[in-house]
Amino acid sequence: MNSKNSRNALKLFFKRYILVAVIILAVAIGVMFTQKKQHVDHIKEHETNLVKNSCKEFSFWLEAGVEDVEIICNLLERRLNQGGDLAAKLDDVADMFVAFGEQRDICLQLRYISKEGRELVRVNIKNNVAERLYGDFLQNKSDREYVKDALNLEKGVYISSFDLNIEHGEIEVPHIPVIRFLKKVFGPDGAELGVVAINYSGRFLIRMLEAPAAESFGEIFLINSSGQWIIGPSEDYNWRFVFGKQGGFVERSVSC
Repeated sequence: MNSKNSRNALKLFFKRYILVAVIILAVAIGVMFTQKKQHVDHIKEHETNLVKNSCKEFSFWLEAGVEDVEIICNLLERRLNQGGDLAAKLDDVADMFVAFGEQRDICLQLRYISKEGRELVRVNIKNNVAERLYGDFLQNKSDREYVKDALNLEKGVYISSFDLNIEHGEIEVPHIPVIRFLKKVFGPDGAELGVVAINYSGRFLIRMLEAPAAESFGEIFLINSSGQWIIGPSEDYNWRFVFGKQGGFVERSVSC
């Protein structure tokens, strides 16, 4: 009798409380799901803001380069269009490049390139110390795409791709990431006189990405418009396209 009563009591207990247990379980699962979704949403918002802020900083950086090359171009045109022989004009242009370059931490080179693609004035800057190059150290850059594109540009500023600096046909070692800003130079009669070019160090751009990368829940990579790695998952991926190696972001995503 007691055994039968016990079984009945258990049945009654389960009937009364199983629904409550199911409801509690459902609520718990719902809370966990909501908390997980909120956490995911928080991560998405955090990462999105990091990328947006990085893009803003990059835009400011590019705008500064555009403004700088426009200022230099205007000063260069003014001097070239004044009196005096060409050698004296180029000396004044070089002095202007030196004064400007030593005030810009991100500046690596300033050049005045003829419409045939030959460097007429070149100033290199290293550790805020400028050095003018002469003679055989002036190079013919007519085969470089950024020079061709800038010479074909009717107006405005040309911004090159973000890649590694090349001197005398060879990629510099250690590697020097650069972005170039170029603007066409005109004479008083509208004649094309060449282009002015400023090389800015890409290391500053890479440093701008290091701060948000430290705050990110994941990793931050940088690819160019063709989907090729600039900063990849490892150093083996970095700048592969510059060396003619295949395999970019799309190929890796597909293989994964």
